[in-house]
Amino acid sequence: MNVFIQAGQPFSAIIRYVLTLIGNNRRHQFFFTSYAEQALVKISSDASDLPLSQTFYERVEAGKWDVADLLDENGLITATDGKSDLLATIFYWSNCLQEYGAPGTCFDHYGRFAYRASWQYRHGTSQRNIVQECIDALCTTVLNKVPAHDERTRVFLSHDIDAIYGSLVHDTWWALRSFRFAKMLHCLVQNTLRGPQWFCIDRIMNIHSERDLTSTFFWMTERGRDSVGIRNADYRISDPRVVATVQKSADRGFGQGLHKSTLGSSMREERHRLPVPATNNRYHYLKFQLPQAWEEMEQSGMRMDASLGFAGHIGFRNHYGSPFCPYNFNTKQGYHFVEVPLHVMDITFEKYMHCSLEEGIDQTIAFFEKHQYNCVISVLWHNMSFTEFQFEKYLNSYKRLLGYFYEAGVRSIHPDEIQDRYNWNAPAADQQETSASSQDV
Repeated sequence: MNVFIQAGQPFSAIIRYVLTLIGNNRRHQFFFTSYAEQALVKISSDASDLPLSQTFYERVEAGKWDVADLLDENGLITATDGKSDLLATIFYWSNCLQEYGAPGTCFDHYGRFAYRASWQYRHGTSQRNIVQECIDALCTTVLNKVPAHDERTRVFLSHDIDAIYGSLVHDTWWALRSFRFAKMLHCLVQNTLRGPQWFCIDRIMNIHSERDLTSTFFWMTERGRDSVGIRNADYRISDPRVVATVQKSADRGFGQGLHKSTLGSSMREERHRLPVPATNNRYHYLKFQLPQAWEEMEQSGMRMDASLGFAGHIGFRNHYGSPFCPYNFNTKQGYHFVEVPLHVMDITFEKYMHCSLEEGIDQTIAFFEKHQYNCVISVLWHNMSFTEFQFEKYLNSYKRLLGYFYEAGVRSIHPDEIQDRYNWNAPAADQQETSASSQDV
């Protein structure tokens, strides 16, 4: 489909980016022409085939992120003529613009954008895929020449390896406090004879392989606490046992990534301390702020981030269910990495939502049932949640969730597949090699 976008306008680069995102979603290519008479769809300031919110684009172009007054009750950006600017809405939500320039009151004591500060919390929309709704609406009206392309939802399963040595102390103390003396003795024996029980990577891999699923491990390279008390790794990434385990999991086809610490070392430094090559990241504690984190990702040479989720609630932090390349305001195009939003985390249910794990799994399954197409639903289950002591209910709940995936025919997706399918702005191979070489110097 040929599209004409008037050049030199505040909306020019943004709309080109949004149409590229739509094209990736629908597996369709738009062709941008400089001649309006050659275009099937024309977008200009005086005669546009689509409603435009001039105010939105002018504010965003000027770095004025507070555009909440332009949102209607359905979360759509209102255009100049009173209609909905669906292109602006896609841009606003997919790129988390509600977080850009947010005041300090919107962040928790760890420095994370809080769920309770979000539009999702105020309007109860955390499970709405607003971006997909807008894409579907556009492709059945003005962009009706774009063919439908519904893909079954895939699941991205992952594990943040924060600690591997904590079982002996924490599980034993839990058993003692609970007067479960048999469990306490069993925990002592297991940790003494079979090694640290949280270092259960083989068990995690076997549980997934039994159900024809794969998952991804995010490893930490830094130890110690940060200024707000967050503890990073309790293991050394250079420990021969850790190195061997990382290599073994990679050899078995499981994804590998960096679990970026909350300390002052750069992502590039930490990336190069991993025992195996990895271009995937997730921020520890989900502690990051936008757009700084996306700039750090770009400078590091990483190709995938999997951090964009609320610690405090399941659902969509950016109202979009698919991986995407965030918009770079400096270059006026997508970043060179793909962002994979996070939707479900094991500790969210009891710690933040104050519901039981059974209720949490019920909600997660309902969430999947609601979004069976055109999504990559991301689930994070920590390694300690695969043990049989204080976290046994987490293990059983996760097995129930995997059983649902297996019975429903939901396939898992590997980071390599995500990068191939969704990173529409990936640099050429020779550029990647040049970048990697310059980092090693």
